[in-house]
Amino acid sequence: MLKRKIINQLIVWKNTKNKKCLLIQRARQTGKTYAENESQLSQVAEKT
Repeated sequence: MLKRKIINQLIVWKNTKNKKCLLIQRARQTGKTYAENESQLSQVAEKT
């Protein structure tokens, strides 16, 4: 699969202490949901 640049940014956002709400806006079918799911899976993989 493709390595998307936003995945690392999502992980950094998730690890920040004082975070604001997250809103991802892009064109249709550009991998927004895929990037969010991959960032969550990478966090789970790091914990195990």
